[in-house]
Amino acid sequence: MCRSKDAGHDRNDRYPMLIEVYRETYFLPRRSAFVRALQRVQAAGLLPRNTDLETLADMLSSALMYHLLMLPADENPVGELRKQMARLLRQAGFEIPE
Repeated sequence: MCRSKDAGHDRNDRYPMLIEVYRETYFLPRRSAFVRALQRVQAAGLLPRNTDLETLADMLSSALMYHLLMLPADENPVGELRKQMARLLRQAGFEIPE
């Protein structure tokens, strides 16, 4: 394990502006767009009204990111991520055609 002389400090403490800029300019706009897409899906009647869209967005994006990180370099990430998204939605109780 590699330890720096300030290993006791949280990494966010070393680069607070970098983390904040990433969060504000990259992460939050994309997450908001994803939640808005889920709201449109819900409004179309494809998700139950009682679905917690914020939690669903967290579940799906986390699982997809993990899946993307674990894919072998030579696989098609778009096709694999579509399949994984359908599997995740089915597991969450939604009727997604094969």
